[in-house]
Amino acid sequence: MPRLSGGYRLYDPGSVARLELIRTLRESGLGLDHVRAVPAGETTVEEVAATHVTAVDTQIRTPRVTRAVLSSVARRGSTAAEMTLMLCFLGDTPRPPGWRGCRPPNANASLRSSWTRCSTASTRRTR
Repeated sequence: MPRLSGGYRLYDPGSVARLELIRTLRESGLGLDHVRAVPAGETTVEEVAATHVTAVDTQIRTPRVTRAVLSSVARRGSTAAEMTLMLCFLGDTPRPPGWRGCRPPNANASLRSSWTRCSTASTRRTR
């Protein structure tokens, strides 16, 4: 790589474009494996972007659902058992038998309302 008199490297236009692509991919939060795969021709920018959008959607959804559950627990003065049941919306807590979706079959109106709010928050998409 040629250098200028001040010691700076002199890059050709193709190298500059490659470095800009790498910097752009890193700044958009992609991991090094994905960043390496694009210039190597193992995948396309479009494929990597689509995968990354899905990951970002999940990262956005999780705190929204958590906030909805915690808000409902705080508002209702829920017990620890009720909170555990509501956390099924996060996907980590198994649903008990007999439930339709994530709502218990014998929940009172107030509890059903809380579940509905959490369910709405968990399925809302960001565009």
